Amino acid sequence: MKPSTSERPLGRRTLDGSAPKLALVTVTHPDQIKDRTLQRTIHNHVMRDIGASRRRAPRRAQATLNVPSDFDSERALYRRVGHQDDPHTGPWQLISNIPQSLPSVPGFGLQIDSARAQRLLSYLKRGDVPVCQVLRKICFTLAMTDDSAMSLAQAYSVLYLEPSNQKPFLRESVNALEHYTVSLRLVNEQLTKITGAGWDGVITTVVGLAAYDLGLRKFERWAIHMTGLKKMIQDRGGSMEGISSYHVRMIMTWTELVGSLSLDSPPQFPSPVIPTGRMPVYTASPAMARTLSTLQRRFTQLSDICEVLQSLSGMTQMFSGQQLGYWEGDTSEALSLVVSNALTVPRLALPQDPTDDSAAGLVMREAIRLASLLFLATPVDLYAANAGIAQNLRGRLPKLLRSWVLDWRDLEELEFWILVVDALVEVGEERTWAVSQVHRIMQKRGLNCEDILFELRQFAWFDGILVDELDGLRAEVNMLRDVR
Repeated sequence: MKPSTSERPLGRRTLDGSAPKLALVTVTHPDQIKDRTLQRTIHNHVMRDIGASRRRAPRRAQATLNVPSDFDSERALYRRVGHQDDPHTGPWQLISNIPQSLPSVPGFGLQIDSARAQRLLSYLKRGDVPVCQVLRKICFTLAMTDDSAMSLAQAYSVLYLEPSNQKPFLRESVNALEHYTVSLRLVNEQLTKITGAGWDGVITTVVGLAAYDLGLRKFERWAIHMTGLKKMIQDRGGSMEGISSYHVRMIMTWTELVGSLSLDSPPQFPSPVIPTGRMPVYTASPAMARTLSTLQRRFTQLSDICEVLQSLSGMTQMFSGQQLGYWEGDTSEALSLVVSNALTVPRLALPQDPTDDSAAGLVMREAIRLASLLFLATPVDLYAANAGIAQNLRGRLPKLLRSWVLDWRDLEELEFWILVVDALVEVGEERTWAVSQVHRIMQKRGLNCEDILFELRQFAWFDGILVDELDGLRAEVNMLRDVR
C-alpha cells in the first residue's frame, strides 16, 4: 500500500484578531508524528502567540495629568478654578484634564486595586447638590498639589461612601476623623509659613473643613473654622473680594449661611456683593402687595421684615418653574442674598406685658421672621446643605403663636402661609396643632385641599419643594374634615 500523505494546518488566531500565519507539516507515516524534532517545530509555532501574551506588560495604566505650562504656583491653580471675569465658567477647566471615570475610558484598560482610590473616584463623580459638586471639584483639584486638601478629600470620601451613612444622619467614623485630623494639622502648619497666593489654597481647605463639619452637624467645630476664616480675611484687607476664585467665595458664603440659618444667628461675613447688572429686582405678587400694605399701615416697626417678605415673593416669581437642585449662577447669588438679608434682621426682645402698645407689632414681626427662615430652610437644604436645616428651627413658631393672640384681619393670606409653612416642617404635637389651624382657616375661607398650593403660589412658594409633605398635609386635613 502506498503511504498516504496528510497536511495539517497549524496556528491560532492572533491577539489582535488578525488571521494566523499557517505552517504546513508533511507526514508520510503515522509514526512520524512522534518524531521529537517535528514535535518541537509544532510546539514552537503554536506557542509563539501564547508566549507573547505572557510577556506583555501587566494590565496597569497610568493616568497622565496634562498640566498647562503656566501652572507654576497655587495661584495658577485658582486662576483656572474660577475666573473673576466670567464666574459662570471655569471651575471645571483644570479638573477636566482628569478622566471623570477612569475605568470607562475606551482602551484605557485601568484596573484599580486600591480601595482608597476607588473611594476617591466614586466620591468625585457622585451626584449631589450643586454647591457640593463645586466644592468637591475644587477640593479634589487642589488635592493634586496640596496634602491638607488630599487628607480632607479622603475624609469626605470615607464619610459619604460609608454604607450606613445616609443624610441627614451622617456619622463620623474613626477613619474619617483620622483624615480630618491630619488635614487640620497640615493647615495649622501652613498658617505659620504661608504667604502671597498660597492663602487661597489654605482658605479653600478651611472652607472644606467647615462644610465637612456642617454635614455632621458639628456646629461648634464649624463656628471655629468660620471665626478663623474671618480673621484670615481681615488680615488680607477685610474683603472677600481678595479671594481670587469667585467659586471659592460663593462656597464660603454658602457654608456660612447654612450654618447661620441652622442656628438662627446673624452672618459674620457681609452680604454677598452682586454686580449691578445681576442684582435681582423683586416685585411682590398682588397677594403679597396687599399684605405689605396692611402691615406697614398697621405697624410702624415692620419695615425691615416687610423687605424680607417682598424679596421672598419676588424671588419665587423670578425662578418659578425651575428645579431647585439644578439652580446655578445668578440664582445662587440671588438666593444667598435673600437668606443673608433674612438672617441679618435684628432679633428684637418681646415684651413681657401683653398689653404693651408695641407687643402686637413685635410678635407679628417675630412670627414673620421665623416663618421666613423655615420657608428658606428647604430650598437652601436642596441647594447647598448636607443636613436638615429645619431640625434646629422647629417648635419656636408654634410656641409663639400659641402664646399670643394676633389680629389677622386683612392678613388672612399671610396667616395661612405662615401656618402651612410651619405645618410642613414641624413634627409631633406641634405639627398636629399647626395642621388643625390650617384646617380651621380652610373651613373659614371655604378652601379645599386643591386650593392649598394655589394659595401658596399666590403669596410665595418655590415649585417642587416639600411635595411629599404637601400630600401628607392634604391627607391630614381631609381626615379632620371627615371626622368633623
